Amino acid sequence: MLYDFSKTTDTVVVDNIFDYVISQIELLFDTNKGDVLGAYSFGTNYEEFIWDLELPNSAISAKIESDINTFVDLAGATFDVNTTLLHGTENDIILVSINIYFDEYYKNLTYNIGS
Repeated sequence: MLYDFSKTTDTVVVDNIFDYVISQIELLFDTNKGDVLGAYSFGTNYEEFIWDLELPNSAISAKIESDINTFVDLAGATFDVNTTLLHGTENDIILVSINIYFDEYYKNLTYNIGS
């Protein structure tokens, strides 16, 4: 079975279901809301959480989990999200750790969200 993002070429971009899931999550985090023509709700804007000083890490994790469940075809993979808000002197950073599990495969994706 082939899982290909490129529908305009004959070259297979991704041929492993686990890599397919990882690619979708990376694409979601690398895309700002409104960047995809016709899918304006696709993408992330987690920088907005940095300015909400009352928001707990669990609420940020819940939003990220919701976005992954909404926009990513998990194909049977499971995941968990852990966030840590790091307070800085000039700006804050949200450290997001996503663990993805699928059969014998495991991968950790880590993102730094900050201005």
